[in-house]
Amino acid sequence: MIHVFISIILGVTTLIVVIIHQLAAAPTTFYPDFAAFWDTTVLALKHPELAFGPATRTPAGPFGYPPTAFVAFTPFAFLPFPLAYLIWVLGSLSLYVYFATYLFNRFKTLGVALLILAPPVWTVILAGSTTLPMGALVLGALLLMPDRKLLAGFMFGIAAAIKPQTIVMVPVALLAIREWRVIASATATAIAISIIATIMFGLHIWFDWLGRLPEVLDYGSKNLNQISLWPESFRQSLTFRSFAILLLLGLLGCSIVWTTFLATNRPEHRLVAVVGGAWLISPYVNVYELAMIAPAVIAFVLEEIGSRNSMIERWRSYIGAFAVFTTPIAIVSVPVFLILNTLVILRQRSARKNVDIDKLGTPVIS
Repeated sequence: MIHVFISIILGVTTLIVVIIHQLAAAPTTFYPDFAAFWDTTVLALKHPELAFGPATRTPAGPFGYPPTAFVAFTPFAFLPFPLAYLIWVLGSLSLYVYFATYLFNRFKTLGVALLILAPPVWTVILAGSTTLPMGALVLGALLLMPDRKLLAGFMFGIAAAIKPQTIVMVPVALLAIREWRVIASATATAIAISIIATIMFGLHIWFDWLGRLPEVLDYGSKNLNQISLWPESFRQSLTFRSFAILLLLGLLGCSIVWTTFLATNRPEHRLVAVVGGAWLISPYVNVYELAMIAPAVIAFVLEEIGSRNSMIERWRSYIGAFAVFTTPIAIVSVPVFLILNTLVILRQRSARKNVDIDKLGTPVIS
């Protein structure tokens, strides 16, 4: 497909240009996220007891991924770092773009170009973080779920094994639409990967990981660009007032996900709801995580070309574009975009109900 080829060319070009710039400016400080994954996995394979020790604090911060993530990173640990980095970035980008293009009914090439040029996406391409694989897994599962439920659950299970906080709202979504086969497949996959991780690295690694989480949360909340709604005071001390607010955010997130999955089967709407709902209750969310919803946002933008959509649908597209392409205001625009998307879904469902009622006609009284 030409749009996939264009995306890879744009991605590789961006990657090369930014890497050259970074190496020229600071050759000793360029340390992509994937380097932390690769280094820590190599260490875990040799010395599992050191995987979450103080010595594993990398230039990218303390390593906080669960032990199950090592299972996914292990094949790359057996390759030289440059080759592993290249395969990870190009493989992630290809899967991400492949599934994203299913959301673009028109102007596919333009959609791919906008996707690659979105700041969160090319930032992730450079860093080699897990955002693109996670986005591909979640979107791919949503696309496949109607017809290939076991495969969709398998993809959700892999995503949960790598970065569980990103898909914390998936169980709520699957319960809402009663997708029992998807739930069973996802659960079995996550359990199987957990067993493999325990066999490979030992039971103690789970306790080491849990002991490392407070440091990871503290580092992430203080040193990363955030779109999380958790104020700094919430992270420092969880008072009754802050707990009540976080509980309300959790209920709001669950309501948005539950309503969306019951009201529509469109994967772009569901992607925004399930990912955005998880962000509402996450203590910290890196701004480049916006790449996960970028395919949906761009799909909404492409729908506006030559259309006569309602004002609320247009504002949904505008705010979404601001969130993805103007990251300094993302912390404000993301919650607004999430709420607007929910309102659009409710409005469309109401319109469908009215059409169905009209089709029934006026009953005849005999």
